[in-house]
Amino acid sequence: MSGLLDAGASLYGIATVCLVVAFAISPSSGREFVKAFTLMLFVIGSVLAVDGILAVRTGIDRTWSTRRKGRSARALGVGKILASNAALMLVIVGILI
Repeated sequence: MSGLLDAGASLYGIATVCLVVAFAISPSSGREFVKAFTLMLFVIGSVLAVDGILAVRTGIDRTWSTRRKGRSARALGVGKILASNAALMLVIVGILI
């Protein structure tokens, strides 16, 4: 049984594919694509930040139906925090475009 974050990540992947296909098919501008992608990056970056902070604080992480405890959970939590920082920096770039 997968968790809510796993389900959200799956939906994010499907939404990304749909966005790329819609951009390829419809006559929209690159700016519209960037704005939509920026919104999706904000959502996944926020989820990764919260999940990473919880993993670091509690020492428990569950990713891809695998439960980790202790040091490995905290290390994965730090990785999620770094990934969320990168995503949120890209959000800032997308907003400024």
